[in-house]
Amino acid sequence: PRRAEIINHCAREIGHFLAEAEAFLAGYKQLLVLGMASDSQEYGQCKDEQVLLGEQLATVSRRVKTLLARFTRPFVRNTELPRRDSNLQHWLHSCQVLSEHLLRQVSVRQCQDINSIHQLVLWLHQRFLAMLAPVASASGQGLVHTGLPGTINKIKFVDFAPAPSQQLLNRACYDALVSMKALRVTVLNMPDYAQMAIQLLCHACSVELLTQAEGGRERTLRLRYSEDFCRDSHVNGKWLRLWYLVQTLTQSPPTAGLGAPDIVYNDQSHQILFEFTRIPSREAMQNLFVDILALMESLQNIDLDLDEFHLDGSQTVWNMSTIQKRLANPTFAKVNAHALAHGYWLVGHRGNRSLITPWTHNKELAHLQVTARLFKDVSDDRVGHLLEAQSDAHRRTVLWHYLLTDPARAGHWVQKWTTWLDDETTAMQLVSQNGHILKCLAPQLRNKRAIVWAAVKCHPQALAHAPVHFKNDVDIVSRALRNCESGKCADVFKHIGPELTNDPVIFRQLATLAVTCDYRCARYFAGELKQDQPFLKELFLLACKKVDYGRNDDWLIDKDVLQDHQLYRQMTVDYLKMSRTPVSLESFPDFYDDREVLEASISSNPHNLQHASVRFQKDRALFRHAVAKNGETLCYACDALRDDFELVSIAVKNNGLALEYASERLRGDPDIVTAALQNNGRALGYAAESIRSEPHFARLAVSHQTPFTSIRFYLPGSFYSDKALMKIALERNYANFRYVSDALRDDDELVKMMLKYHGEQLVYVSARLRDDRDMVCLAVASEGRALRNASQRLRSDPDVVLLALRNDGMALKYAHPGLQTREEIVAMALQQNGLALEFAPAALRSDKPLVTLALHNNGEALRFAAPSLWDDPDIIAAAVASIGPVAVENIRLDITEASGMQNIKL
Repeated sequence: PRRAEIINHCAREIGHFLAEAEAFLAGYKQLLVLGMASDSQEYGQCKDEQVLLGEQLATVSRRVKTLLARFTRPFVRNTELPRRDSNLQHWLHSCQVLSEHLLRQVSVRQCQDINSIHQLVLWLHQRFLAMLAPVASASGQGLVHTGLPGTINKIKFVDFAPAPSQQLLNRACYDALVSMKALRVTVLNMPDYAQMAIQLLCHACSVELLTQAEGGRERTLRLRYSEDFCRDSHVNGKWLRLWYLVQTLTQSPPTAGLGAPDIVYNDQSHQILFEFTRIPSREAMQNLFVDILALMESLQNIDLDLDEFHLDGSQTVWNMSTIQKRLANPTFAKVNAHALAHGYWLVGHRGNRSLITPWTHNKELAHLQVTARLFKDVSDDRVGHLLEAQSDAHRRTVLWHYLLTDPARAGHWVQKWTTWLDDETTAMQLVSQNGHILKCLAPQLRNKRAIVWAAVKCHPQALAHAPVHFKNDVDIVSRALRNCESGKCADVFKHIGPELTNDPVIFRQLATLAVTCDYRCARYFAGELKQDQPFLKELFLLACKKVDYGRNDDWLIDKDVLQDHQLYRQMTVDYLKMSRTPVSLESFPDFYDDREVLEASISSNPHNLQHASVRFQKDRALFRHAVAKNGETLCYACDALRDDFELVSIAVKNNGLALEYASERLRGDPDIVTAALQNNGRALGYAAESIRSEPHFARLAVSHQTPFTSIRFYLPGSFYSDKALMKIALERNYANFRYVSDALRDDDELVKMMLKYHGEQLVYVSARLRDDRDMVCLAVASEGRALRNASQRLRSDPDVVLLALRNDGMALKYAHPGLQTREEIVAMALQQNGLALEFAPAALRSDKPLVTLALHNNGEALRFAAPSLWDDPDIIAAAVASIGPVAVENIRLDITEASGMQNIKL
């Protein structure tokens, strides 16, 4: 209803912005007038720049005013959008043109800590929803909420389709969003359109669902994915993650009836657009959305696993064009297939995550991941037994991936079963993907210069395994240093041969190259060049020019090396001012009494106040600067400053918990406490007793409780029976339910609200409601294993048990023993989770159809099958199809050792 007013207000704000820009430029011009008498080159450059800025601003102003007139024209008479002369699509297009034009003309510098395109996209989406939220609330046409009741408030919803039947996002979509390990999510939901911006550690994506896309695309799902390459675009792992994502999405989607997406690469913004079009139904689009979120979840920090993996043994310069070329060119098909398989192996060997998602159509990839996890954990003797039992072809596949991942353990098994380490062609291929394999090669191959060159090109530290004459080869050593990752040059330098280290000229050249390639290598030379202080000083000055201020490194410069206090001081100030990570003043004890250094260090790390000399402990200006950045630094202030109303107010507005360090007088001041609670509700625990007992402040605290904070840390027990207050507390943190009063644990409304999303809280519900069928059904539908906290009567109810098993098959453990013997009950459990076979009675664990069902779901269930089925070919085939022959053989060995049976044949 107020959109005409809002858009006209927006136009006025943009006009004010342009006027302020013009005023700023005019001020800049007047400033330059002061330098008119100067004939310096710098003044001339500034004067020329001022003219260019004026021309650019004039161009922007004209373009913006033209576009503003176009998209505000429908509201010149304060009326609704006209039906014919213009339409919403035209208006949206004009907005998009305006947005793109401004992005081209305006440079964003350190705004909201924006360092990359994907951070800008996320920030813009969050700002958009922040502005849209009050419009939705005021108009009554939309619902604004954060997360779901009791979940962490990482998800912000602006929902214009509150009726479930109208929403594009169903319950499965919401559950997938909530379960993601995302840092932030913003969601705009409308009857025919939904858009999400999702930040996942150091990568981000936005997803759009449209019921009627333009250009005849009909139902469409768009995924825009981008990486944060702001500081380390050279890192292979991040580019390989993009390569993995594209290769996976171009496979057949898990949702039936869909084809591969259209893909658009943008090398400038490091963003890829995937577009799935003409999706047959809304349900198919919802399923595809859930599958894509599962794929995004599997990525997380997979680049850490892939960082040292060389896709095809070459030092490729990675970018979007490279990815596009390698996935579009059939020449790379074999390399891509091998690399994808090795990616699954690498992730399995690290054991921190899983790449197995609905997009994993190839069972052999899943088997490789399971095998890699086994080989990482079992003994060498067990590895030998597992390899012995495999077919020759499968054994060679496993050994190839094992050798590339762990040459030290795999080397002797490779020598036993293959001739790879004696074959020059194969050896070259191996060291090109993992240079450390050089140490496993036959001596005659390690004496081949081409092989050593390939090894150090791939992994510079492989120089340690090269024969001595190659360690004295300037070209090979230089290649190793140039290819070193940050922090690794010192390790390479240690293995340089004596002929090079004893030649002063060559040594200086190599040392300079090492520091140029890896500035942190300067620390190594501090111990090696004590007798050559002038050259050591040169190296440290070179290192400082190369330093990456985004890293949290120890201070590079040693004052004893520089032997110049003023230079040391200036470099310290520059480092503190430019560092993007907190730096401790503890590293600079010489400057505890230096105000300029102290001010620079506080900007980097406000906690550096604790190292300031005594004369600064009462400096109000310093503390004002510090508490504005981190309120908790109030703890370093003297008593007089802790009783300063303005200073404490600034501190608690920055961090409510700073109230702990305020004076006793101010901890009882309503204005100070209110400001603290509005920042962090837990601050109530530090307020004066007279404040803590007041309902107004209790409600304020609970309403501003941070995620996962327990009310027991700050809220007096007298409020635990206040239903309205506890309802707010549960919306902030469902785990607070354990602290509510006994009366509220028996409150139907409150318990129902809790169990709908957090069934595990059934354990804290009153005995009456744990015997209430509707309540228990609500709980087990959310969390199947909540069945263990249901009454004995309901654990014997087949319908309740089946509902729990549909959610989690392992809930079979808590079903009444009488139900555990019923075939249809066990079948439901096994269909959801094959490992539930463990809780089936012996008679059913020997039932071949049921055991086969369990194995199709999870081959590890073979451990729980009856002994009579251990040598059944069909059973073994089902287990192998699920988890692969190596994992099945491992189970066979476990069973043999556990039972002492030596003649099991699988």
